[in-house]
Amino acid sequence: MSIEELGKAIYDIIVQNNKEKLNINTYLKKRNLNILDCEESDIEYRDFEVDIMPTDSSIVLDDTLEEMKFYLKDGKIFNLSNQIVGYYQNWCDPDVPSKYCDSEDNILDPITNKPIIEYYLEPKYANYHSLSTSRIYREYKYDFGLNRFIRTGDVKM
Repeated sequence: MSIEELGKAIYDIIVQNNKEKLNINTYLKKRNLNILDCEESDIEYRDFEVDIMPTDSSIVLDDTLEEMKFYLKDGKIFNLSNQIVGYYQNWCDPDVPSKYCDSEDNILDPITNKPIIEYYLEPKYANYHSLSTSRIYREYKYDFGLNRFIRTGDVKM
């Protein structure tokens, strides 16, 4: 199989099937194709999945040293290579005054009045990105001394 044939096979998978997490290795095996048969010897074999992500649900996380773009879907965070790197959820904190929370104890954005989202990059996926996994990324933090929200600069929509 030539590199061009492999590229076309992968393109066909994405365009024709348009399924989430379609396994390319399975696709090639069903058609009696093998990536190892490629003419170029420098191509490494690896089993990977294509996950088609919507482009309208992306964020940029910034840990002051670097910023990276991620995609969000069903509570999970994906890098640009469509690998899961973490998860997100509404911010709930019993220490933040209840006047800033909705009926489900979600902390609300002081401007939009929508729940503030927390983004967690899990350490087990740290090899898929270069940001810190030892912290939570949020658009705001609550300053208990000043009794107000302060923008963090961690999240850019």
